[in-house]
Amino acid sequence: MIAPKHFLPLLALCVAEGAFAQDPETFLREGNKLYRKGEHAAAADRYTQAGDDPRALFNKGNALYRQEQAEEARAGYEAAAARANDPREQARAFHNLGNTLLQEQQFDKAVNAFEQALLRAPDDEDTRYNLAYAQRMLQQQQQQQQQQQQQDQEQEEQQDQQEQQQQQDQPGQQDQQKDEGQGEQEQQRPGEPKDQPQQGDAQEQQQRQARPDQISKQDAERMLDALQREEEDVQEKVRRE
Repeated sequence: MIAPKHFLPLLALCVAEGAFAQDPETFLREGNKLYRKGEHAAAADRYTQAGDDPRALFNKGNALYRQEQAEEARAGYEAAAARANDPREQARAFHNLGNTLLQEQQFDKAVNAFEQALLRAPDDEDTRYNLAYAQRMLQQQQQQQQQQQQQDQEQEEQQDQQEQQQQQDQPGQQDQQKDEGQGEQEQQRPGEPKDQPQQGDAQEQQQRQARPDQISKQDAERMLDALQREEEDVQEKVRRE
């Protein structure tokens, strides 16, 4: 529980006066007795029975605060400040309201509560001290929030850059995978020449290598006939001479 140096949780319980008090006054006195004994839950119940008396509302806020029920205590102080007619009583309610808001780390609202208390009791040094404390805590909170916002923004920008980079890298990755696939196909045929000759050319070369000096029968007969005619022509010339 946050407890500023000059936190006055009791700020002197409002005491019911008068020997012949009515029922609300009786509940108020009983609540004060229980509060002083440390029986805060029972005291809060007595203050509730006292109704809308601003003193009972203020004391109920104190009892609830002691039970660390900050939200309920805040409601009691707000109600006391709204119903009280005396500026001093209003200042006391705003003072303890500010302390409750400090407990909830609502520093901006705590600053406002202490300022309201000082407007009604300008000479209250305890409230002035608590106001300075709340202002300092508010400044620290704002700085932390700014730093967190900056970190979140930087992280978001970094994430956007990573997503953009991934989108840009995806086409390159696909091309690389395609090239790698072609490389695998080429590796399956390591002995294949880069430029293959035409299949017909290879077959013709093989045929030529298989029969380099072969002459067909018809060619041979034609050659013999030509030789015979040449021989006959030579003999005819000899006879004429």
